[in-house]
Amino acid sequence: MPDGTRCDLLNCEYAIEVDWSYKWAEAVGQSVLYAIWTDRQPAVLLLVRNAREEKAYLLRCKMVCDRLKIKMYIEKAGQP
Repeated sequence: MPDGTRCDLLNCEYAIEVDWSYKWAEAVGQSVLYAIWTDRQPAVLLLVRNAREEKAYLLRCKMVCDRLKIKMYIEKAGQP
C-alpha cells in the first residue's frame, strides 16, 4: 500500500483484513482503507477461539459490516 502497510488477503473482488475478533474495529477500518487503495470491496475475516465468549465482538462487527455493506467471514482458530 502507499503507506507501506499490506493487505492480508487480496483477490479480484475483495481486500480482506484478517484479525482476532476482539480487534474487529481495526479490521473494519483497515479493510475499508485497503479497498479504497486497491479499488476492491472491503471484507473482514475474524478469527475466533470461543464463539460464546466472543459473541459481543462478533455481533458488533456484524452490525457495522451490515450497515456499511462490508463482507464478513468468521473462522474458528485453534489454541496457540
